Amino acid sequence: MSLEHFKIIDITELYGKELLFYAELSKIFKQLEQEAGIPKEEQYKSIESYNESNTKAIILKNIAKDGFGTVHRMEVMPLKFAELSVQQLAKFHSLSFVIEEKLPKYFENNLRILEQSTKFDDNFKRFFRNVNNFAIAELDSVTRERLEIRLPEILERFQDYMSGNKARVKCLCHGDYKMNNILMKTEDGEVSEVIPVDYQLLHYGTPITDLIYLIFTGSDQEFRRNHLNHLKDMYYDTMESYLKYFNIDIETKYARKTFERDFDQCLEFGLSVALFILPFFFILKDEVPDLNKTDILDVSANLDNRYRERLLGVIDDMINWGKL
Repeated sequence: MSLEHFKIIDITELYGKELLFYAELSKIFKQLEQEAGIPKEEQYKSIESYNESNTKAIILKNIAKDGFGTVHRMEVMPLKFAELSVQQLAKFHSLSFVIEEKLPKYFENNLRILEQSTKFDDNFKRFFRNVNNFAIAELDSVTRERLEIRLPEILERFQDYMSGNKARVKCLCHGDYKMNNILMKTEDGEVSEVIPVDYQLLHYGTPITDLIYLIFTGSDQEFRRNHLNHLKDMYYDTMESYLKYFNIDIETKYARKTFERDFDQCLEFGLSVALFILPFFFILKDEVPDLNKTDILDVSANLDNRYRERLLGVIDDMINWGKL
């Protein structure tokens, strides 16, 4: 694939970050967990990689043969899938706090320096507006105008959240924590295990954005009404209990009051996700753009009818929460 089509992201960085996770971080995670005596079933899940991996090819164990797959991109994620995914995310972020405390030199030299690979420049603004245009095309004129007026503000805040510019608490973030980057296994029709994958957008930033990103790419309004607070509490409670294995008091890393304030404030990030990320989940199968032929800055597509309902649910939530 021609790299000239990717003007808003540094592709070479992506490969390096993926290799960093599988060649180094996953092994450090496992070592720290073993030293802390964490039972295997409570450890962070990752796919086994092989030593032959490099920046050109990362070789992972094929777990599809073990029954792992993904949720379809247009579906609402099952509650059990969401719960297990949130627990894994809490452990991933916790391990960043653990490395910061237990291996401070490694943390400073290798993790704190990881910046967002997305280039927030004029090309990015053009891309954002382009995606926004086809995302809101089917909305009524009043709602469309309301979003268009707020677009510069929405774009600015999206950049702030993605880059961690205004974060009170920062740690290593996944950066693309969505349903199809989380493999799942089912038993008797119930999701029994999940394994996060795709670490190409690793960066040091705002942990709450990973959680909001998962929820707003994988839920509809009814799901959020019924489970948003439950998943928020599960994330924090999992982090609290997991850090205890390492004799770390969560209040020293992410105080509950700070977390609650961050979560409430970051809910508005869900609108950016719905406008800028979610449309790609709903592109009709026959219209997925060929980026070998199409400049990513000019991508446009027709969306499945379900996207409009999903977006309207997010907009309604934002109004009810006082975010829009």
